[in-house]
Amino acid sequence: MRPPRALPFRLPGRRTAAALSCAVVAAGSAVAVGAAGPAEGAAPRAAARPHTEIARFSATGSLTVQWRGNGHGHGLSQYGARGAALKGLSARQILAFYYPHTTLTQTRPSWIRVKLSNATAQTTVLANVSGLRLSGARPLPASGYRRFRLVPSGSGLALQGLTNRGSWKMLQRNLASRADFSSSRGWVQVLNSDGSSIRYRGKVGAVRSGSGELTINRTHLDYYVEGTVAREVPASWPAAAVQAQAIAARSYADAVRSTSGDSQYDICDTTVCQAYGGAAGYDSSGHLLWTDNRDAIAGNQRTVLRYQGGPVLAQYSASNGGATVDGGTPYLVARTDPYDTAASGDPYLNESERVRAAALARSYGLKSVSSIQVTKRDGYGPWGGRIVTAYVNGKKSSGAAAHLATTGYDLGSAVGLWTDYLRIG
Repeated sequence: MRPPRALPFRLPGRRTAAALSCAVVAAGSAVAVGAAGPAEGAAPRAAARPHTEIARFSATGSLTVQWRGNGHGHGLSQYGARGAALKGLSARQILAFYYPHTTLTQTRPSWIRVKLSNATAQTTVLANVSGLRLSGARPLPASGYRRFRLVPSGSGLALQGLTNRGSWKMLQRNLASRADFSSSRGWVQVLNSDGSSIRYRGKVGAVRSGSGELTINRTHLDYYVEGTVAREVPASWPAAAVQAQAIAARSYADAVRSTSGDSQYDICDTTVCQAYGGAAGYDSSGHLLWTDNRDAIAGNQRTVLRYQGGPVLAQYSASNGGATVDGGTPYLVARTDPYDTAASGDPYLNESERVRAAALARSYGLKSVSSIQVTKRDGYGPWGGRIVTAYVNGKKSSGAAAHLATTGYDLGSAVGLWTDYLRIG
């Protein structure tokens, strides 16, 4: 029986965009995502709105910034998907709205290589599973050791074991530059630098990188999705929203993998790529913290989005604040979002921050700031949409007047926000 699920979900901020240079040929037939249902329909294009909004700092040197959204706003909004599911939309209909002009298809069974960021500098696994083995090495001792690790040695690796008495012992030298641990149970438990550990399905090993090494989890794509969705959205959300997230996460990983080429890994495990937590996490005392969400792939195993037969970089963010953003592809379009509303439970709507002129001046390398001038918005959603262009007015260190061109994202970043959906003053 699996242990109870405790979800460490983290609704993410911005996602890193990757340029797609090739297409993946998928097995199976394609089903049009946008073929039917209330989520479909072409979105009217709204022209970016040139105008002028000037917000001047008060006598106390501060002003209020209202903001919406969390993240870049491309593709699926996680809270928007929840709102759509609460209105009765299926996962397919949710995907149709957030990724228009795409199709659903099934890929062949495949593996993905995930770079693990929290593992110790020397890949270390716990000797707590039956049938533990290491590729290219002699059989591992069945008893007498608590942990095994791979360390750089010459141009390759060496294997060491931590004895029950607490000392490291050299077990084998002259291993290849890549070696993988696996077990008869199908998982390996990896030690993190803070003493916690994570159980990963598939294989975990080291690959030489310069004078050091990288820790890589090689796992089936669906196992990866189970460990990703559990970190991205709560399992308690409506099934349609969770399954839409699963297909988006699988599609994103598939697209990134298609461009990895000769790299030693396909994707990372942080929100720079996608948050991935393996099959289960444990604290330093061995207490269970979370498990993956195996229900997330129910009915959508190996299902991915395709655009004209090629992979879809299915970007997503926690909240778009009420409107999606043009991502530069036919399937990442700007449109008002009727699902990312207060009814979805989105906490990133109509928030506000008090911003001091001195802090903004430091961000832009100025002596002082007197006002912010917004000159263009994208025209989607409340407030006229997101800020496209603006100016920061003030004085340079020389005392000369400053009129610095900026963007909504730069303004948001300057005040500590992951959004360009701002209303200033």
